[in-house]
Amino acid sequence: KVLIDFTGCKYYLEFFRRIIDAFDFPFSCAENWSAIWDCLDYYYEEDEEVLIQIMAVNKLPKAFRERMPIFINILEDLKENTPKLRYEILS
Repeated sequence: KVLIDFTGCKYYLEFFRRIIDAFDFPFSCAENWSAIWDCLDYYYEEDEEVLIQIMAVNKLPKAFRERMPIFINILEDLKENTPKLRYEILS
């Protein structure tokens, strides 16, 4: 299980760092969508069961909430290679 907790997140780079840290990507992973995709693509085995929980989305600044569909699209794309991947938006 991966928990991405955005509680108290106020800065753009922190937004990406929360995602990077939740997956335990290398510190060298850049804070942008392309880097997140590159790190996640084939990160899990095809038959691996994965649950990603996303918390405090509704508490993010509006500009960050507006970018969440990009992350959701990345997760949806990942399902092609990891069909047992699931995600939940908890709040």
